[in-house]
Amino acid sequence: MPETVRARGPRGVTRLVVSVHDVAPATAGQTRRWCADADSLGIPVSLLVIPGPWRGASLADEPEYAEVLRARVAGGDELVMHGWTHRAGPEGSVSRRLLGRLVARGAAEFGALDEAHAADRLARG
Repeated sequence: MPETVRARGPRGVTRLVVSVHDVAPATAGQTRRWCADADSLGIPVSLLVIPGPWRGASLADEPEYAEVLRARVAGGDELVMHGWTHRAGPEGSVSRRLLGRLVARGAAEFGALDEAHAADRLARG
């Protein structure tokens, strides 16, 4: 789902950020449609990528889709890691896990991780 944020930059210039969430092999078709809309308006997008296994194959399992993402970057888009699996695990305190489940519907993957576990997932990403 794309998200648009407008902010005033220097000298009153309006800057626009469009992000496409949950980019993964499982959402390739939807992502392609959102990006085509942005392309038709000349707007670069920030692609919030889930590289690990999410709703099926991981990015490593789909090298053709990784090429699609590389081409988007070459065209001016940016990639943003949106979690490794986009699912919160059993790590962390009960209160942090509960907060993540309530606020992020179970997708607050990094919310309860300690530094070592977070660094590991970032490196894998």
